[in-house]
Amino acid sequence: DYIFKLRKGNKLLFYSDGMFEVFDSKEKLYGLERFNETTIKLKNKSGNECLDELYEIIGNYCNRKFKDDTTMLLLEILEVRA
Repeated sequence: DYIFKLRKGNKLLFYSDGMFEVFDSKEKLYGLERFNETTIKLKNKSGNECLDELYEIIGNYCNRKFKDDTTMLLLEILEVRA
């Protein structure tokens, strides 16, 4: 069990493996490590911008040839009540 203390501005990203198990034209895998690095670079963007840019970056990488589902859900903490 894990407990996370969320603060205003925190984001939680849920995604399917289809978001990082994509290949470029040379069959090079995008991979989880690169996906994580990409999400960190986008952390200061709004939730919608994060999702849009992630999908664009990964879509460009694989030339929009997704072979698996590409599902993402981002929760952004807008307000914290005591």
